[in-house]
Amino acid sequence: MAWVNILLEIIAVLLAIPVGYLIAYMASDELIQGRIWFRTLLTIGAILAVWFYLARIYYLSLTCVFIFIISFITYTKGFDEKWTKKRI
Repeated sequence: MAWVNILLEIIAVLLAIPVGYLIAYMASDELIQGRIWFRTLLTIGAILAVWFYLARIYYLSLTCVFIFIISFITYTKGFDEKWTKKRI
Protein backbone atom coordinates (compact mmCIF):
# COMPACT_ATOMS: atom_id res chain seq x y z
CA MET A 1 0.00 0.00 0.00
CA ALA A 2 2.99 2.31 0.20
CA TRP A 3 3.00 2.62 -3.58
CA VAL A 4 -0.52 4.07 -3.41
CA ASN A 5 0.72 6.86 -1.14
CA ILE A 6 3.62 7.57 -3.45
CA LEU A 7 1.29 7.66 -6.45
CA LEU A 8 -1.06 10.08 -4.69
CA GLU A 9 1.87 12.33 -3.78
CA ILE A 10 3.06 12.38 -7.38
CA ILE A 11 -0.44 13.22 -8.63
CA ALA A 12 -0.77 15.99 -6.03
CA VAL A 13 2.55 17.54 -7.09
CA LEU A 14 1.68 17.24 -10.79
CA LEU A 15 -1.53 19.17 -10.14
CA ALA A 16 0.72 22.20 -9.60
CA ILE A 17 1.16 22.49 -13.37
CA PRO A 18 -2.47 23.34 -14.24
CA VAL A 19 -2.76 25.45 -11.08
CA GLY A 20 0.31 27.44 -12.17
CA TYR A 21 -1.19 28.11 -15.58
CA LEU A 22 -4.52 29.05 -13.98
CA ILE A 23 -2.85 31.56 -11.67
CA ALA A 24 -0.83 32.99 -14.57
CA TYR A 25 -4.02 33.36 -16.61
CA MET A 26 -6.06 34.90 -13.83
CA ALA A 27 -3.32 37.33 -12.75
CA SER A 28 -2.05 38.18 -16.23
CA ASP A 29 -2.06 41.92 -15.52
CA GLU A 30 0.21 41.45 -12.50
CA LEU A 31 2.79 39.06 -13.94
CA ILE A 32 5.32 41.76 -14.81
CA GLN A 33 5.13 43.52 -11.45
CA GLY A 34 5.23 40.22 -9.56
CA ARG A 35 8.39 38.82 -11.15
CA ILE A 36 10.55 39.66 -8.15
CA TRP A 37 8.10 37.93 -5.81
CA PHE A 38 7.86 34.84 -8.00
CA ARG A 39 11.67 34.69 -8.16
CA THR A 40 11.77 34.96 -4.37
CA LEU A 41 9.22 32.14 -4.05
CA LEU A 42 11.31 30.06 -6.46
CA THR A 43 14.42 30.46 -4.34
CA ILE A 44 12.72 29.93 -1.01
CA GLY A 45 10.68 26.99 -2.31
CA ALA A 46 13.76 25.22 -3.68
CA ILE A 47 15.85 25.76 -0.55
CA LEU A 48 13.09 24.67 1.81
CA ALA A 49 12.19 21.65 -0.33
CA VAL A 50 15.76 20.38 -0.11
CA TRP A 51 15.97 21.24 3.60
CA PHE A 52 12.76 19.44 4.51
CA TYR A 53 13.67 16.46 2.34
CA LEU A 54 17.00 16.10 4.10
CA ALA A 55 15.24 16.48 7.45
CA ARG A 56 12.86 13.70 6.33
CA ILE A 57 9.77 15.86 6.62
CA TYR A 58 8.40 14.73 3.29
CA TYR A 59 4.98 16.36 3.34
CA LEU A 60 6.52 19.81 3.79
CA SER A 61 9.05 19.02 1.10
CA LEU A 62 6.25 18.16 -1.32
CA THR A 63 4.43 21.35 -0.39
CA CYS A 64 7.54 23.39 -1.19
CA VAL A 65 7.93 21.56 -4.51
CA PHE A 66 4.29 22.43 -5.28
CA ILE A 67 5.00 26.11 -4.54
CA PHE A 68 8.19 25.93 -6.61
CA ILE A 69 6.38 24.57 -9.67
CA ILE A 70 3.60 27.16 -9.47
CA SER A 71 6.13 29.98 -9.03
CA PHE A 72 8.24 28.72 -11.92
CA ILE A 73 5.30 28.66 -14.31
CA THR A 74 4.05 32.11 -13.34
CA TYR A 75 7.58 33.55 -13.44
CA THR A 76 8.24 32.25 -16.94
CA LYS A 77 4.82 33.38 -18.17
CA GLY A 78 5.70 36.88 -16.92
CA PHE A 79 8.15 37.14 -19.82
CA ASP A 80 5.67 35.88 -22.43
CA GLU A 81 3.99 38.82 -24.19
CA LYS A 82 0.91 36.74 -25.00
CA TRP A 83 0.16 36.27 -21.29
CA THR A 84 0.95 39.74 -19.95
CA LYS A 85 -1.35 42.72 -20.14
CA LYS A 86 -0.29 46.31 -19.72
CA ARG A 87 -2.02 48.30 -17.04
CA ILE A 88 -3.89 51.40 -18.01
